[in-house]
Amino acid sequence: MPPLNSTFLNSLKGRFTIFAGLMGVLVVAVALVGHQNVRRISQDTETNFIHRSELSYSINGIRSDLFESYKAMDAFLFDATRKEYITQAFLWLDKALERSTALEQHVWFVVRGQTNVMQQVSHGLHSLRLDMDHLFQTRMDAAVQFPALGVGRSTLGPSQQHFSTALTLAMNEIKESGYNNRNSVAYRGFVETRYLWHQVISVFRLYLANRLGSYNEEGLKQQEHAIETLYSQLEQSIQHLNALDKKGRLGFQASEALKTMRDKMQQWHQGFQQVKTIHSGAWRADAELIQERIEPHLENISRLLQLVDIEIKDTAGKDFRTLSDVAGLQTQILFIIASFGLVFLFLSALSLRRLIFHPIDAITQALKAEAFGHDVTLPVPRSQETQDLIDAFTEMRNQIRLRQTQLEHQALHDDLTKLPNRALLHDRMTHAIHIARRTHQHLCLLMMDLDGFKEVNDTLGHHVGDKLLKEVGSRLSDTLREMDTVARLGGDEFAILLPNTDLEQSITIAKKILTELESSVTVDEVNLFINASIGIANYPDNGKDGDTLLQHADVAMYVAKRNKCGYSIYDTREDDYSVGRLSLMGDLRVAIDENELELNYQPKFSMDNGTVMGVEALLRWEHPSFGAIPPDQIVSLAEQTGLVNALTQWIIRAATAQCAAWRKSGFDLSVAVNLSVYNLRDPELVRHIQECLRAQELPPENLMLEITESSMMANPAQAIETLKKLDRMGVKLAIDDFGTGFSSLTYLNQLPVDELKIDQSFIMGLEKNESDQLIVRSTIELAHDLGLSVVAEGVETPEVYRALQVLGCDSAQGYFLSPPLKVSHLEKWLRSDSDIITQEIRKIQAALQNQ
Repeated sequence: MPPLNSTFLNSLKGRFTIFAGLMGVLVVAVALVGHQNVRRISQDTETNFIHRSELSYSINGIRSDLFESYKAMDAFLFDATRKEYITQAFLWLDKALERSTALEQHVWFVVRGQTNVMQQVSHGLHSLRLDMDHLFQTRMDAAVQFPALGVGRSTLGPSQQHFSTALTLAMNEIKESGYNNRNSVAYRGFVETRYLWHQVISVFRLYLANRLGSYNEEGLKQQEHAIETLYSQLEQSIQHLNALDKKGRLGFQASEALKTMRDKMQQWHQGFQQVKTIHSGAWRADAELIQERIEPHLENISRLLQLVDIEIKDTAGKDFRTLSDVAGLQTQILFIIASFGLVFLFLSALSLRRLIFHPIDAITQALKAEAFGHDVTLPVPRSQETQDLIDAFTEMRNQIRLRQTQLEHQALHDDLTKLPNRALLHDRMTHAIHIARRTHQHLCLLMMDLDGFKEVNDTLGHHVGDKLLKEVGSRLSDTLREMDTVARLGGDEFAILLPNTDLEQSITIAKKILTELESSVTVDEVNLFINASIGIANYPDNGKDGDTLLQHADVAMYVAKRNKCGYSIYDTREDDYSVGRLSLMGDLRVAIDENELELNYQPKFSMDNGTVMGVEALLRWEHPSFGAIPPDQIVSLAEQTGLVNALTQWIIRAATAQCAAWRKSGFDLSVAVNLSVYNLRDPELVRHIQECLRAQELPPENLMLEITESSMMANPAQAIETLKKLDRMGVKLAIDDFGTGFSSLTYLNQLPVDELKIDQSFIMGLEKNESDQLIVRSTIELAHDLGLSVVAEGVETPEVYRALQVLGCDSAQGYFLSPPLKVSHLEKWLRSDSDIITQEIRKIQAALQNQ
């Protein structure tokens, strides 16, 4: 606490400190008293809660153990052969008894003098264990379990056996004496008696089964009535036989058997009456034990446990009421503290109004004036705090002005390259156009985009791409004039504003930029070569506002990129093309999904025998509005819209289906399909080809995939891995346009390819150009040394074909042999016109042999 000098006492801080100290002492004293009281009660409540939780857990454990024991007892009663149920029942019962014994001396019961409750529970569990043991012993002794079985063994069973034996002897005697009219009447009487006896025994067995199992009293009454009815009919049948016996129509043995039958039948009926007199409750001894002894024990134990639950709930309620009382006391204390607080707030408000609020109002007016750029008048400080506030306001004003300057710079410049952004470019362009319009001068806007920048990001990572963009921005700034503006619009797109510059001067500057970018850039020890495409738009010829110039410069840049010419000047004719291209991008997905694309096929001839050995699938698209779209433009659209994999899958699916159809028609042809670099990156390519071949039942060797050198060299490791998977499938592989890229012979030796296709640029002037002949000869020899076959593309004349024959080429394709044909024309050509080409080829071969 600072010393009590005059400065401190006169300050707002000093006054509040003294008053707050007094209030603090009072609050701390009241809080300590309340804290001790709450702590004591909370400890008691916590202890009671722990005890109640322990009791509840143990009580629920006893209930759970009793339930499991009862369940095991039920299982044993259902199947008395499973003695393990007895062990389980006693195991769970012993666990419950152990819990109960442990709770007898629990502190909760001892404190309340209620240990006798758990002693009664333990006693009940002991008694239950003894009765359950008696129940198990009873269930394992069938005679004890079912009293009616004794009657069956002593009376019913022997009577039934003797009756049946006597009946059989009587019938055998009649059979042996012959079936005359007198004997046949007696025999039918015995047969009827045997039938009725069997009926009585059958119904009795059902009655016994009902007694033992279902306890269906209604069914028992019906079965008892059925037995008595059948027994009456049996007595009538016996009386009829007695009448025959009195007339002397029975033999000696049959007469004696009839007496035995009468006697045993009456004995059996007396036994049945004894069975009927056994009460249903005593029919099973285990049921009586359960109802009279075990279930009362369980009910008593449950009642005692429920009493404990009620007591636990009552103590919880008492604890809650105690806590409520404490809360009420604490509330009163809080009201007292709040009263002192109100007094403190009232006194504080008087001081704050004079010493704080009035100065703050003055400073607020100063802030508003500062916000609108007006002159600021700060109030005279009345306390040290006011002086500190004014000093803080002054510092804040200085920092805000500094930060505003920084934010304005960030809002108008690119974070990565520190070049102006689109907003600043637009502002400067508007200003430059205004000056040019007033002075009748020209200005030019250049739009520049880096070629292959996406590959740099994908291959080396975005951090390398960012460093490359910073280097490009630096080179552009160093190349241009101080009056020019270089802006980064986003990604790898830059804009260059050239005030007071005509079209010729802008072309010179564009060439200078391209030259400056030709030298390599080293990023993370990787040498990168930069190529760019620049579009040029001129004011006022190509636009009279900034947005139009940006749009037209972008169109010109796209033309430069498409034509690979470095730079291009805006031409109004390109606008229609750009709009049409946007429309085509949207239509391409529909064309793929709706099968609006088409494949033409160009035959490939063997130079050994002049026969057609396969065809190459070439993509065609007849657009309803724009007519025939060139294949390279279709592929470019697919790559830009991300549809290249979907397009390739459509081509493979259509080509394999057509090849399978030709095989069924008797044409054993292979079909070649071109792949791009994007396809080699597609993880679903191999699976899709497998599915197409399997669906069409097409042998893999009937499909050839053609890959350009540049697509393989974009990522050699990935390309080799994909091609090896296709090679293991049995698909044929070819390198297309060989000689136009920068292939490595090391990779060529590693690739599992079967064929090289020499680009047509080396073939078309082969008979006249010796350097082309040398290149073609070297390529053929290299391919043959590597075990590869060679195909020449672009064979347009017989002379070229003859030269290729001399150089040892394996096969050829071109307009001399056949142009690309639709499916219907190709099938017709194969059946008739191909023989004409074959004959022409054989003439060339014969002429060469004669030389």
